Amino acid sequence: ILVMDVWEHAYLLDYKPAERPKYIEAFFSNIDWSAAEERLQKQAGERGAGA
Repeated sequence: ILVMDVWEHAYLLDYKPAERPKYIEAFFSNIDWSAAEERLQKQAGERGAGA
C-alpha cells in the first residue's frame, strides 16, 4: 500500500547521509494520501470478501 526505502542508496544522490530526516520529510510531503487510502480500502475489501 505504501513503502518508503530508508537505506542510504535510496536518497544519497539527493541528500547527504546526515540528511535522512529531510528525505523522510520530503517523502511524506509528496504522498498522494487519497491514492494510499484507496489502496487500503481496496485491500480491506478484498480480505473481507474472502473470509
